Amino acid sequence: MGKSTFLQDFKAFAMKGNVIDMAVGVIIGGAFGKIVSSVVADVIMPPLGLLVGGVNFTDLKWVMKPAEVVELWEFFAGNF
Repeated sequence: MGKSTFLQDFKAFAMKGNVIDMAVGVIIGGAFGKIVSSVVADVIMPPLGLLVGGVNFTDLKWVMKPAEVVELWEFFAGNF
């Protein structure tokens, strides 16, 4: 039994250059994002912390507004 027309059409679509190029770009973009995050966190920030007086940026935070305490009996149906 031969392939269905759906599978043939999908194979023709997937083998077009644009789809494969886009998939490769997404994979390379994700890997590049991880590399940049690692370089910033492990190479750039520690010396910068030493330059500004030994600041540990992992513990640095700025609280703009304190968190509000929500009562336990409240149920927000839209927040799931």
